[in-house]
Amino acid sequence: MGITQWVLRTSRKVRSKEMQDYMKPLIRLGVTANHLTFLSFIAGIISAIYLFENHLLFVIFAIMHIFLDSIDGVLARLTEETVFGKYFDFITDGLVTVFLLAKTFMVVNDYYIIIFLLLAIFTQMIYFFSDFTYPILFVRTTTVVIFMFKFYALGYMVAGVLSIYSLMMQAHHYLKLANTKSKRNRIHQKMQHR
Repeated sequence: MGITQWVLRTSRKVRSKEMQDYMKPLIRLGVTANHLTFLSFIAGIISAIYLFENHLLFVIFAIMHIFLDSIDGVLARLTEETVFGKYFDFITDGLVTVFLLAKTFMVVNDYYIIIFLLLAIFTQMIYFFSDFTYPILFVRTTTVVIFMFKFYALGYMVAGVLSIYSLMMQAHHYLKLANTKSKRNRIHQKMQHR
């Protein structure tokens, strides 16, 4: 397990432990993790709409988005994690990333943003189609936090660097798996020739 996966797992454990008492009233009200994911998605889209238009509203909705996204998993772990919920959360987070970077491109008009956006989508697709097993660094939260401080160029460049690094980690992971499979095949062939 790499440092990134360790940080994610540790963060999830801490949030689950610290937030579980606050989730009980939501559970009693019948609120599900998917409800929170949907609200997080709406807040994320609204934050993208207000990006470059009204900074205060962008920050408010971005914080709502990140907060709701951080507690939907806590609620899911306390009730019942579903396959649908896992994919729904991942897809909505990815769409918010796309909307934020697309809005940035529309205002800044720097074509590097499109390259970084395509790289982010590509690494997300690899992660998705590997059934969430390949390593990845998620760019959305980091980008949003940097945008909150109005460092827009830094925000999309960091998204690009994180996407490139994710792609490198995924390529390394693939090569490691291919090497392991190749070794197994050679051992299997040696065993058959005996």
